[in-house]
Amino acid sequence: MAENAVVLEPLFAAKSEPHKVCKQRATRSSLTALNDAQRELQRTARSCANKYWNKLCDDIQQASDTGNLRELYRGLNKAIGLRAKKVCPLKSAEGALITDTGQQMSGWVEHYSELYAKPRSISDVALASTPSFDINAKLDNLPTMAELVNKLKHTAKGKAAGMDGIPADLLKCDSCLLPHMHKLLCQCWQAAVFPSDMKDAKIITLYKNKGNKGDCNNYRGISLLSVLGKVFSRILLVLLQKLSARVYPESQCGFRSGRSTTDMVFTARKV
Repeated sequence: MAENAVVLEPLFAAKSEPHKVCKQRATRSSLTALNDAQRELQRTARSCANKYWNKLCDDIQQASDTGNLRELYRGLNKAIGLRAKKVCPLKSAEGALITDTGQQMSGWVEHYSELYAKPRSISDVALASTPSFDINAKLDNLPTMAELVNKLKHTAKGKAAGMDGIPADLLKCDSCLLPHMHKLLCQCWQAAVFPSDMKDAKIITLYKNKGNKGDCNNYRGISLLSVLGKVFSRILLVLLQKLSARVYPESQCGFRSGRSTTDMVFTARKV
């Protein structure tokens, strides 16, 4: 709207002068001048508004045609405005409505704990049958600055930050942060301990647009992870992939580079 302000400000100034004259002593000529200034201001304001909305609609349509969802929803939010978020009462496991905010948060904690914190049991037979390999000391080498730069380069901008609140745009905008990030990575690597903000996820609850809003099962939890933690995880993933080539059986095709479960399904159907 800055370009419209440049056009409208002189018209406001042109209207203020005859308005002052009419307040002091209204005459036919001063009223005519005031009406003319008001009409010109209204005409120009309508023209600026039409240009603004036409451009906004064109931007939304272009974002929709190109599949740019970020710009699409940004344009829709500009056109519609921010909507008030309504909090719907949740239901407990027994079916009772929960209206207290603190109890609702406890309900969400219980719901996601049942989903993600279930106890895991590992068979001793499976552990005993797992082959052991010689220690590969190269996997213990400290990550290099080149590895950090490479993984940071492939990190997408504009993503939501995690618990630490550090967005990817900040990490990629200035190279002076690289030595500090590399030092932190090496310290965590040697101590085998990472800060909790780099590991914990911020869970955002989204309604699935179907079913009762009071039922926690009708919501989808989106986990927002630390961008810096994801960069460090990608560095660790490369080392684990080198190790997985020795650990995975030949029949394993999922989660392996250059292989696909689709090929295995196709082969099984042919056989």
